[in-house]
Amino acid sequence: MGLMAAFGILISISCQGQSRSHSERQITASASVISPCPLPTSAGVGDVFPLVAADYCVDRYSPRLAYGPSAPLSLQEGCAQLGYQDCAEFAPFELEHIELQKYVQRATAPASVRAAVFQFASPEAALARFSILTLGAQDPVSLTARPVAIGTFGAMGDGVLRAVKGTRLLELSYANDLEALGSRSRNAEHALLTLAGEISARMPSDGALPNAVKLLPIAQRVPLGVSYFMRDALDVQGAGPAALGYYQDGQKRWRVLCIERNDADSAKDIALTLQKAPGFRRHKDSAFGAFELIVPIGGSSLAVQWVIARQEQRLWAVGDEVHVLDARLTDQEIAARRLTFADKLDVLHKLLQIRRGP
Repeated sequence: MGLMAAFGILISISCQGQSRSHSERQITASASVISPCPLPTSAGVGDVFPLVAADYCVDRYSPRLAYGPSAPLSLQEGCAQLGYQDCAEFAPFELEHIELQKYVQRATAPASVRAAVFQFASPEAALARFSILTLGAQDPVSLTARPVAIGTFGAMGDGVLRAVKGTRLLELSYANDLEALGSRSRNAEHALLTLAGEISARMPSDGALPNAVKLLPIAQRVPLGVSYFMRDALDVQGAGPAALGYYQDGQKRWRVLCIERNDADSAKDIALTLQKAPGFRRHKDSAFGAFELIVPIGGSSLAVQWVIARQEQRLWAVGDEVHVLDARLTDQEIAARRLTFADKLDVLHKLLQIRRGP
C-alpha cells in the first residue's frame, strides 16, 4: 500500500470518528432540550408542588414563582401574571400569598397544566372565593362543572379544576393547542385529577370548615350547591357572613341559609338587624318566633320570601330559589316550583332541631 493511500485511510477513519462523536453530542443535546422534566437527581420544588405526578412533571424551564409580602415577588405581580389587572378583586378575601408552577406531560405531547395555589387569611375567605368562582350568581342546577373529591370542596369543568382546603385555594388550568377537541376533555380530566390529588395532599389543613357550612343539610342538596358569603347575608348590610345551601325535590326548589355566631347575644343582634330591613314581617302565630323577609327581585314584580328563626347562637332561613321565579311563567307554574309558606315553616322547624356544635 502506498504512502498516500495509507494516509487517506487514516484521515477517513479519523473523520468517521469525529462524525460519530458529533452526532452523539447532537442526540444528547437534543434530548436535553426535548425533555422538559428535571433530571432525576433534581430536588423538589417546595412543600406544595410535587416534582412528578404520574405522566406529568414540573417544567424545568418554568421555575416556581412565589408572590406575597414574604416572597421574592409582590402580590400585584402575581395578579398580573394570572391575567388580573390588579389585586382589587381579591381585596374582600384578604389574599396573602400566591404560588405558581407549570407542569408538562413527560412525553413529547405539548400538554401543560398551570398550577396556582392561593392562600387567604382564613378558611372562610378561601371558601368564599371558591364559591364566587364556581357558582357566583349562576343556577347550580345548570352548571357545566361537576363536583370532584379533592380537598374540602372541588369542582372541575372546561379544562379547569378548583379545590379549597383550609386557607388555600388550588386552581389548575389545562392547555394543549394541538389536541383534537374530541380527546381534550378526557385528557384534561386525567391531567387535572392526577395533579390535583397530589397537590391537595400536600396542602395543609390549616383551619376548619365554617360551622355554618357543616350545619347545612346534605339531603336534597344539589351538586355544588353550597356558597359562603363573608358579609351582608341576605344582602342586608350588617348581617354578617353566612352559608347558603341550594336544594331540590322534583320541581320544587329552595334555599337554606345559616348564620352562626359565637354566642346567643350576637345572634340576637343579627336578628334585630334583619328585622329593621325593608320587607320585614312578623308572624305572631309561629311557635318558634319565625318572621318573614321579602326581598324584591330587581327589574320584576316578583320577590323572594324568606322565613327566618333564631336558635341560640345561630339563625336559620328558608327561602325561594330565585332562578325559578321567572316573570315569564304563570302564577301556577311558579307555585309548582316554590315552597309554600307552610312548607318553609316545616323545613325551618326541622332545622331548629339540629343541635350540632362547632
